[in-house]
Amino acid sequence: MSAQSELTLFQRMALCEEGTKKQLTLDPDKLHHSVQLHLQNMFNTRQGTSMANPDYGLPDFNDLDMSNGFTVAVTEIKKAIKQHLDKYESRLNKVRVNYIENDNDPTDLRFEIKGQLNMRGYKGRARFEANMLSEGAVKVTS
Repeated sequence: MSAQSELTLFQRMALCEEGTKKQLTLDPDKLHHSVQLHLQNMFNTRQGTSMANPDYGLPDFNDLDMSNGFTVAVTEIKKAIKQHLDKYESRLNKVRVNYIENDNDPTDLRFEIKGQLNMRGYKGRARFEANMLSEGAVKVTS
């Protein structure tokens, strides 16, 4: 993704269609929100479903080998998230992915994503939470 704007191409096109003028200054809130939307879209795309880039998206975690235990499966999920962030979200640097354990519900899969938003000289901290819902969708909040 280009470091030219804090918004995706389609977001910029939609804004132009609504008659807004090009913004010359970086809006950190819009940048943060745009990254959050991209993470949600990426995490809800399964590898192999994008014809243009079959590698894009997360693997189907239902295929994880649980014979080595839950901890190993969580480590594999964290690794997949980190690799895809490094590859497909250039606006987010120095990424760390942590599992948020829920003692009351061990099947609650939540991951904290921390990093640095970096664009056109702007550097700011960012924190997102990815919650893997029971129906298979991923909800990303900040």
